[in-house]
Amino acid sequence: MKIFRVGAFAFLFISFFSNLLISTTAHATVDTDDYEKALMASAQSLHDEAHIHIRNLLKKHPSHLPGQLLYGEILLNKKMPAEAQAEFEKALAMGADENNVIELLATALFEQSKYQAVLALNAKSTPTTKSLKRYQLIRASAFYALGNSQAAIRELNQLAILSPKDPDVQLELINIYLDLNDLNNADERLSLVAKLAQDEPKFWYLKGRLNSLQQDYDSAIQNYQQSLQLESQKSSTYKALANAYIANGQLDKASDALESALALTPNDPLAIYIQSEIFKQTNQRQASEKALDYISNRISIIDDRTKQLNPQLLLIDAMSSYSGGNWQQSVRKFNAYLENNPDDMNALVLLSQVYHQMNQPEDAALC
Repeated sequence: MKIFRVGAFAFLFISFFSNLLISTTAHATVDTDDYEKALMASAQSLHDEAHIHIRNLLKKHPSHLPGQLLYGEILLNKKMPAEAQAEFEKALAMGADENNVIELLATALFEQSKYQAVLALNAKSTPTTKSLKRYQLIRASAFYALGNSQAAIRELNQLAILSPKDPDVQLELINIYLDLNDLNNADERLSLVAKLAQDEPKFWYLKGRLNSLQQDYDSAIQNYQQSLQLESQKSSTYKALANAYIANGQLDKASDALESALALTPNDPLAIYIQSEIFKQTNQRQASEKALDYISNRISIIDDRTKQLNPQLLLIDAMSSYSGGNWQQSVRKFNAYLENNPDDMNALVLLSQVYHQMNQPEDAALC
């Protein structure tokens, strides 16, 4: 009888353990499936599907750290930076390596225009990993967004020494030099990075920008088109291409390029401003004025803090008033923009022209 009882107990124990093992394995498989499915969906830009899978995983295992990080990345891809920030901060609290999270958290902060918070992140390590390099690039962009172009250049030059074969660093530097109208430095850097960046759409876009500033619009058009062959869903490149066509007097082609930009970003104030210029040059004055009024009305309802953090909005607003011949408004808006962007030579030239229109040459001479 004792032997029977021991045997029965052993049998029940083994059966229970086997069932537990099967159950645990089944759960692990489901969890792995959820995580892998989320990864695969995210890699294919199926962000809503990825969101469902990762939420399923985290409901069952809220402490799943890789899942937590992936969740934050999915939220970033869904253009939800505030929610992504919360998830990355949660991952850090759960013990995630800061070096693996800093780029992602910085991206979430930057996309909310929290530039000071980007600069306040603690990155003690030398930027040798890809993640830390990307953080340094975002950090430079934050300096630049705050109007400190020299700090941005200094940051990028330091990173260029550590990563001499990284085209991203050089391309960011070139972008700043072009913004500052420093064409010699921009041209020199483009020549240095040419062999490394032939497959980079941004390289061809920046070459186009340089050509446009040099008033070589045929070359600019060619380079913008090359950039679009490599990355066709880029509104900024279509807008630049439209501007080059306008400068070249090819208004039909400019209109086509702008339609492509507006298809990607329908309410983009800059795209609508360029459209107003096309209307103006094709004698559609009423349509042009309507477009300018639309821009002014849209920007007027944006709060001052958002405008200060996105200075391009101030510039577009000033240019809209300039194009509409509203000189007093133009002066006020250009000065508001230049207060935090004193190095923008193009804006200074336009402000000078406004003063001439108002018969105030003495003020124009100060620009």
